[in-house]
Amino acid sequence: MEKQTPKPILDPNFFTEPNPKSTGQPDYTPIFNSKIARNRRKKVCQVRMIKDRETPKMVLEGIDLTGFIFSKCIFRGAKFLGCFGRTSFQNCNLYQANFEDCDFQNIDFHQCHLREAIIGGKFCGSDWSGVNLEESLLGGLFTGIRFNQCSFREANLHAVTFKDCEFHAVDFTNTSLELDPEGWLGCTLPSGVTVY
Repeated sequence: MEKQTPKPILDPNFFTEPNPKSTGQPDYTPIFNSKIARNRRKKVCQVRMIKDRETPKMVLEGIDLTGFIFSKCIFRGAKFLGCFGRTSFQNCNLYQANFEDCDFQNIDFHQCHLREAIIGGKFCGSDWSGVNLEESLLGGLFTGIRFNQCSFREANLHAVTFKDCEFHAVDFTNTSLELDPEGWLGCTLPSGVTVY
């Protein structure tokens, strides 16, 4: 079986989806365009599955990503600036991605590669199982997140506050972090200890 490569999006300022009126061959219709991608806090969709796409150094600013499911996408060096909503990234490569000033409720990163990423803002109630956060910089507030089998190896966690998070089978080798209980309130650590 021939290995499939991700389908590139020609313009990094929009996503595409299969056109339901297509008669056999894939026909892709844009659902974002550069004007919408630059509007702050503009809702653009309900539920969309984006699969096998490669958009290096894409920039999205102020976009509501509610309902988007990104699967097996490659967003190396992408910037998600001030983005918000409920979304899911599954088996995505987000190497050196920048999630700056984001506000995500129930954002899932499942089996994603976020090595050397910059992640800042508010992240609440989600599953980050199998995520590689090696050498990443995390900041902001993380509430009610499950970190299961994640690697924080050599990550910088000085500017982050974890609240009511669960850490199971995680790797904190050479991680730069503060051990102040105020930054870990209600968290269950790998040893099974809960911080109060």
